[in-house]
Amino acid sequence: MSAPWGKGSACVARRRMPYPGTALVWVIALMLWSPASMAASLDDLLQHPVPLLVSLLALLALALLGLCGICYRCWLLQARLREQEAGQQRYHAVFDALPEPACIKNARGQFLDCNRAFVSFTGLSHTALIGKTSSEVFSAADGLRIAEQDRHALRVDGIFRGEDWVHGAGHRPRLVSFLRTRLPAQGSQEPALLVIGSDITAQRQEEVITQLQNMTLDCLLRGLALSLVLERLVKTVERAYPGLLCSIMLLDKDRLLRCTAAPSLPDYFCEAADGIVAAEGAGGCGTAVATATRVIIEDARGHPYFQPFADIIKRANIVACWSEPVFGSQGDVLGTFCLYSADAGGPSSAQIKLLEQTARLVSLAVERSRREEQLRKLSRAVEQSSSMVVITDASGIIEYVNEEFCDVTGYSVEEVLLQRPSLLKSGETDVELYRTMWQTLLAGQDWHGEIRNRRKSGELYWSALSVSPILDEDGSVTHFIGISEDISTQKHSQAQIEQLAFYDPLTQLGNRRLFREQLDQELRKVRRTGQQLAVFYLDLDNFKQINDTLGHDVGDRLLQAIAGLLRVTLRETDNIARLGGDEFIILLPQMTGLAQAKRVAEKLLDTLLEPIAVAGHEVMITFSIGITLAPDDGDTWSVLMKNADLAMYRAKRQGRNNYQFFTREMNEEVMRRAQMEAELRFALDEGHFSLAYQPQWNLLGGLQLVGMEALIRWHHTDRGWISPAEFVPVAEELGLIVPLGNWVIHEACRSGAHLVEQGHEVKVAVNLSLRQFRDPNLLNTVRLALQNSGLEARYLEFEITESMIMDDINRVLEILGALKALGVTLSIDDFGTGYSSLSYLKQLPLDQLKVDASFVRDIPHDVNDMEIAAAVIAMAHKLGLKVVAEGIETPEQLAFLRENRCEMGQGYLLGRPESLESLLRLLDVELTD
Repeated sequence: MSAPWGKGSACVARRRMPYPGTALVWVIALMLWSPASMAASLDDLLQHPVPLLVSLLALLALALLGLCGICYRCWLLQARLREQEAGQQRYHAVFDALPEPACIKNARGQFLDCNRAFVSFTGLSHTALIGKTSSEVFSAADGLRIAEQDRHALRVDGIFRGEDWVHGAGHRPRLVSFLRTRLPAQGSQEPALLVIGSDITAQRQEEVITQLQNMTLDCLLRGLALSLVLERLVKTVERAYPGLLCSIMLLDKDRLLRCTAAPSLPDYFCEAADGIVAAEGAGGCGTAVATATRVIIEDARGHPYFQPFADIIKRANIVACWSEPVFGSQGDVLGTFCLYSADAGGPSSAQIKLLEQTARLVSLAVERSRREEQLRKLSRAVEQSSSMVVITDASGIIEYVNEEFCDVTGYSVEEVLLQRPSLLKSGETDVELYRTMWQTLLAGQDWHGEIRNRRKSGELYWSALSVSPILDEDGSVTHFIGISEDISTQKHSQAQIEQLAFYDPLTQLGNRRLFREQLDQELRKVRRTGQQLAVFYLDLDNFKQINDTLGHDVGDRLLQAIAGLLRVTLRETDNIARLGGDEFIILLPQMTGLAQAKRVAEKLLDTLLEPIAVAGHEVMITFSIGITLAPDDGDTWSVLMKNADLAMYRAKRQGRNNYQFFTREMNEEVMRRAQMEAELRFALDEGHFSLAYQPQWNLLGGLQLVGMEALIRWHHTDRGWISPAEFVPVAEELGLIVPLGNWVIHEACRSGAHLVEQGHEVKVAVNLSLRQFRDPNLLNTVRLALQNSGLEARYLEFEITESMIMDDINRVLEILGALKALGVTLSIDDFGTGYSSLSYLKQLPLDQLKVDASFVRDIPHDVNDMEIAAAVIAMAHKLGLKVVAEGIETPEQLAFLRENRCEMGQGYLLGRPESLESLLRLLDVELTD
């Protein structure tokens, strides 16, 4: 059989066969070879005729035999031709029976043959296709790509696979999967190529929609920004459909459409479209929003909706515009999803589905980003899905099911008729639910609920079911109609959304909302059973320092590591949540009392004894734990959380890295603090505060008063004098330290001005708290105090602590530079007790340094303190700073400081804090050492 793609049938090669009469011919030839022999033979034949006749008969037989051979050979040739024709017919039958378009091309890319599917795919006849190239059948660009792929397939052995978009005349672009293989050449035939294509546009459409859904869910789970989610949606669609461009436009509060995601559209197009009014006639998108319907514009050139944008769409090569409104869960229009094409025409059914599905995903992303009614979107998705319908008689025998029911359950109509709906039972639905359902239905009322059913295949699925009784005129039930939807996918999506709503994204622990539900549930059990539960409030110690020194990334990883430690340390029945920042909360149900809670707390503290390896760092961390028990300490969420919080703060004040149980006294302490807050505010308003001044003396040479430190005092109307150690921390915590500190600055400046007026050049020192230091009005307060009092800035000194330096060095430098520019003196207080860096110290515009009293107190008994004090003094002098020593109480301490060239000092040996009047009297007395 000849190759079907050849130029005609090839002839069967002839086999050389001997003819039967050949021998006879040779005999006669030999007999007649010479005339003499011939004459002699003739005479013999005439005398003996019988041999002659026999010879003639033999010659005739041989001739007949040769003729038969020739006829047989012709018959063989005809049989082979018939076989070849039958083979060609079988080939054409098989070729045409292929469901996929197939064709055969020569090395020049011309079509030699094709099947019916290919004819249908191109829309051209078989005759019109033969001899043409791909560029003549499809677009020129498609033809160039196809020709290159054909040449590559002709050069290689085996099967060459590929995918490409094909633009056929009169058709929308279609995605085709190609299979190419080189056909063996026969004889002088040129190489040929078999090409089989499969239209996978619809398949790819489903893949794209699935990809869009998965990508959107992944982005929402990771909490990506709305703009990024929408841009990824657009790019995914554009990658799947290279000939299309996309845009997402959302309505703003002024009902204007904003171009939110259009990464491939030209900037000038986006600028022109941004801010258009949502009105009919305002382009395809404005019209889609105004009418709340899909707008299909097959050719925007000359269309009245696009008259204002004619030049822009021409410049951008946009012809077709298909705009789909994006609906919110309440039915309101949020914006549009739009596809643009350079070719005129409308969308295919697959592209319409793409418009619908993408618009729904845009809606999901928009509403998720706005945190509005997340679960309602799932309900809306269920309402819009196809429904299964079942009708039974009054006894529950199935009389009708629709096609959707069969598709979802896997049962045929014949298999379910005369059966009961219980054939779908999974055994996983509570029996009480069925009992309640039938009680409701038999009472003539509708029932709605969700049940777990089983398909014919055995696979389980969730069904949202609504059942209604059908009553006759007498009110008797004649039938029941059930309408249900397969909500398995929505159930899975709901679980994902609940993961976002109830779990901390960093640690994957429960969040405050989930913990409250769990605690409320366990409290109901406590009220019912009389058991106990414990709530642990955990706060990391010095976590801010880790963030500031190692970075927030290390801090996040540390929180994740601690979450893992908590999981493995506690029981599976214990609930752990992260409230935010470095705070964790633990619920331990079924506790037996204080002893068990104590063991758990000690186990938690022991867990953190070893350093935690995080990002190449060995981090030491501890917990402060507050514990409260229910129902002993309370039986509501708010009370237990407050109690645990109070106990945790008690653990903080007890030195951290410990646990404290809630006690009734803590509530009393809270009440006292609340009362103190009110009394502090009252005292500040009524002027119940005063200042005492501790003198600062020059230690080198004769004692000379050079300064005084302003110290606040509070005389309570009922309690008398209250220690600053009691009320200053409360004022700091409540934020009252700023107005209180501002009063101190003004009062100290007035006192300093009075001293200068009396002829005493003495500096007045004021301590700044951390909150005051962060107050943006601090500079204005200082300027106003100096202006109102008339005190020169050189007589005012501010003392700052090391903790302020470590807070934010750049901000500290900025504030201290501004204060220094005013002309005041700056001193660092309590040096050596914090974590200050010497490199920071060199950068600060300081004038003097105060040695903390803790290093002076044990001089001369503690050699270490003496060495530290001496080193600090020497270091300060190297940095060009003067030194003030605090807490001088003995002559030995004074002598040591003088020996180490400490310029100034203060303490009870030299003078206690006094009123301004007492200090003025002191200045009139000459003191010696």
